[in-house]
Amino acid sequence: MTRLSTFSTMTLLASGLAMAGSVTANELENPGAETGDLSGWLADDGVIASTGTDLFNPLAGEWFFLIGDGHPFGEHTANLAQSVDVTECSNEHLNGEFTAAGSIATEGEHWGTLTVDFGEGELVMLDLLQSPSAAEWSAFGPVTGLVPNVESAVYQVSGSKVDEGELETAIQVAYDELQFTLNCVADFAKVSGRIGQDPRGRGKSPQWTFGGAVGTLEDGTLAASTIEINYREFGSVCEYSALQIAYTSETSATIEAEYLCSGGEKDGQSGLAMIDLTARNASGCTAHANKDRGSIAVTSDDADLDIAGEFGETGSEACIDRGNVEIDAPEAEVAEEGGNIGEDIS
Repeated sequence: MTRLSTFSTMTLLASGLAMAGSVTANELENPGAETGDLSGWLADDGVIASTGTDLFNPLAGEWFFLIGDGHPFGEHTANLAQSVDVTECSNEHLNGEFTAAGSIATEGEHWGTLTVDFGEGELVMLDLLQSPSAAEWSAFGPVTGLVPNVESAVYQVSGSKVDEGELETAIQVAYDELQFTLNCVADFAKVSGRIGQDPRGRGKSPQWTFGGAVGTLEDGTLAASTIEINYREFGSVCEYSALQIAYTSETSATIEAEYLCSGGEKDGQSGLAMIDLTARNASGCTAHANKDRGSIAVTSDDADLDIAGEFGETGSEACIDRGNVEIDAPEAEVAEEGGNIGEDIS
């Protein structure tokens, strides 16, 4: 029997996935040198704020960054860097995203490099940046990546050159309209732990273990998010990748996902499923030491992968006896109760 999972239009609106949110403004201070100096930046010798030279003119406004003074001999690189506070985007369950971009103008064979460093090893995002000529600005990026759970990042641009023979020139690289933005986690539903005994009594000692989180970013898109479930009865681990998430209350969430299993009897199997979560201290469960750790239900296109409550009813939630469920619902309107979330699952 085919079992399909769908979300209603109402639910999409409630979850925020159909409405673009706001992403933070440019996090860089003085991104185009419009203060007339290097305020906010740490710069090597040879980096200045300029209003124009024989080779370069501003892309926008009246100022730009020039890496072109001093260091006339041989191979050399000069850097312009700024530390950015990303605390607001730190989340222990999910990663927010960053975007880095800007514009560059170069002379001859000189080139630029963009680097974003989160303190976990330098990450060179874009190298060998060049423009057709010093008079023509070229945009670079935008490049996006995940924000780790750290407090700060370093945004850095560089200018480099290699002189051969007796040629002696300064670096000739210019930057303008530099950009670093954040798209942080706006809401999430997270589950961890296990259920020690299958409430339906299948097998001698079947057990599920869980781990993962699902959520959305400030612009309404899904964060990179999965929930992993270990089905010990089948010797299989299934990874559920979120397609949509809706919050039916401040303490409950429904996730539409596609899954892929590996190992054991279900190795290579894929399909669709709905996952219902209720947060700790809100599910009414007292499965372990009289503590309410939250509950979970899984309804998929393979009944073997379903997880249900005490009476095995489809959609009824089973109590977690280790770990917990955490839900941080958005402040926006949540889905109306029973708003036909997953109504086509059968």
